Amino acid sequence: MVTCDKYESVVSELNQTLEREREAQQLLHQQSDKLREITKRLDEEEYRRAHQENKLKETIQVPLAVD
Repeated sequence: MVTCDKYESVVSELNQTLEREREAQQLLHQQSDKLREITKRLDEEEYRRAHQENKLKETIQVPLAVD
């Protein structure tokens, strides 16, 4: 038979463990959000640079008018 004190001790330990798990999940969620934001910003920058590079290529390919 389990004593009342032992039962309360186990319940307290389980509650503390559960709280740490919740905190860990919350941190993982925050990190995941940050990673998504960074990935989005990198994708946008990559698109911007590719677009800029294409514009430069088009500019270079335009023949110069000779008078």
